[in-house]
Amino acid sequence: MGHVVTPAVLDPAAVAALVSRSGDGAGCTFVGLVRDHNAGRRVLWLDYEAFAPLAVKAFERIAAEARERWPDVRLAIHHRI
Repeated sequence: MGHVVTPAVLDPAAVAALVSRSGDGAGCTFVGLVRDHNAGRRVLWLDYEAFAPLAVKAFERIAAEARERWPDVRLAIHHRI
């Protein structure tokens, strides 16, 4: 299972495949989108930066908390910058 920060386009099906197993009944993916307006103004673009090693550490903490709460959970957290 991977936790990744990338500028590449994300493929939710490929990410879900990283954690799926034969016999699974369901999987869940989340894709966040940016709205086209903010504070009454049209959003034309976003500038976004991330320090990948720090972000991956945060993803690992999130995954550890999830495993503590749900021991059988399998997570792959991928974030596009």
